[in-house]
Amino acid sequence: MSANQRGCLILAGLVIVMLACVGLTFGVLPAAGIAVGLPVISVPGEAYSGALPSEEVNLTNTVMAVILTDIIVLVVAF
Repeated sequence: MSANQRGCLILAGLVIVMLACVGLTFGVLPAAGIAVGLPVISVPGEAYSGALPSEEVNLTNTVMAVILTDIIVLVVAF
């Protein structure tokens, strides 16, 4: 058996295990009435207290993280 065939078999095994886990969690258990509870997590963004960039625009830590991540991705890409 070549390395490519072995890699494909391992990938197929991982996909089958993943599908079995998803099917069990979201198919079999809810049908049996013993579904896993999924919590709703909501965390509001924390606004920066400074006047960045102006008083009308309130940047949150989440928006700043997205902007910085976009800049880093663009720098790495180009």
